[in-house]
Amino acid sequence: MNCKLNFVGAILATLLLFFSCTEETVEPQAETYPVVFGFRLTDDDVNARKQQSNMTLVVKAIITITNEDGSPTNYTKSELEIYEDDGIFYSDNLYLNAGKNIITRLRLVDGEGTTLFAIPEDVNIQKHVNKQLPITINVEQSSSTRTILLDIISTLGMTPEEFGYDPDEIHFKELKYFLVCFKDEFDDALYVKGELYFGENKRKYEIDSVTKIFYNNEDGKLIYEDLRYYKVEAKDNYSKYFPIWTEYFDHMLEKYRKEPLEIVLKRWAGNGTVDVGDFYLTSQEEVDEFGAKKLDYLIGNLTIDDKRQIGKSPITNLTSISRLLQINGNLTIKDNPYLESLDGMILNDVEGDVVIEGNDKLISLDGLWNFKRLDGTLVINNNSSLTSFCGITKLFHNSRFISEISGNAFNPTAEEIGSGECSIED
Repeated sequence: MNCKLNFVGAILATLLLFFSCTEETVEPQAETYPVVFGFRLTDDDVNARKQQSNMTLVVKAIITITNEDGSPTNYTKSELEIYEDDGIFYSDNLYLNAGKNIITRLRLVDGEGTTLFAIPEDVNIQKHVNKQLPITINVEQSSSTRTILLDIISTLGMTPEEFGYDPDEIHFKELKYFLVCFKDEFDDALYVKGELYFGENKRKYEIDSVTKIFYNNEDGKLIYEDLRYYKVEAKDNYSKYFPIWTEYFDHMLEKYRKEPLEIVLKRWAGNGTVDVGDFYLTSQEEVDEFGAKKLDYLIGNLTIDDKRQIGKSPITNLTSISRLLQINGNLTIKDNPYLESLDGMILNDVEGDVVIEGNDKLISLDGLWNFKRLDGTLVINNNSSLTSFCGITKLFHNSRFISEISGNAFNPTAEEIGSGECSIED
């Protein structure tokens, strides 16, 4: 009996000694406090604004947080469930040590793990957010949950390297895009601010310096057909109109994914009314409607071509176009069978070509008395009644250009027009 008691006593003593030693070696756990993160798009992120619908694809956030000394917390590449409230995504509660904690990585991903939004650390794009990684947050000793809002930006068109991430570990969605900028004609270092419009719907893009334009991607906002027609409206008295790209547009754009496509703009001088675009006038009503704009300057091409449409009046005169001084583009007046004169026009400067042809009743060019400067080619052909070129004698005194004159009732040489032998009567 004594032996059994001694044996039991020995066991109890051993257990007491074990638990006593265990309690001495356990370190006290630091108390943690609740924090919630909110993720919002920054107003400066143009890509995020245009692709804001992608926020609906986000399913979770992946975050890494360290202590101030760099030691790990419980949150290393941790997945956080998130929910949306009034345009901001919020995480579930995290529990962090009081004091300084460091966010070293933060990404929002879709169901396939593709990073749609993130916080960068690279200096080239960090300007879009208030804070770049790493971000220090102070956690207070409070049982109340603290909400910390963080600015995120879209990864569309970006690379993991640009955000400071390892491309072997992090995947961004690949998009087709090209870089574009506006440049001053005479100052290659000067970026011009303005707007770029694409397609019939005139989708607008603000151009500041070098800007990314995304196209033919899943969002369907900009497709090849849109890219074939575009228009530029620049600020500070710069402007130019571009009607069409080349046929092999996508192939051409590949070289503009590293270096931007530079659209060179020319500053126009003048305080009058200006419009930008190509105008194609096919009836007297359209001529008068254009004249009602009371333009002094046109940056684009002007074509006057009577299509003899049912219910429309034929073009008989151009008197309503009585203020237009300068065309930064081409002027074409062709196939107007009822147009007898160009009276009313005060045009003095065309920076492209001038083509006057196929106007069977046009007798003279007297409406062009002020025409003094031409940068392109002059073509006056097949106007069967045209006998007087005296209206353009000033042009031959002031400009050097190539001229083609044939098939008219009278076909003087450039020397004859310049010397005053400009009509059949002379």
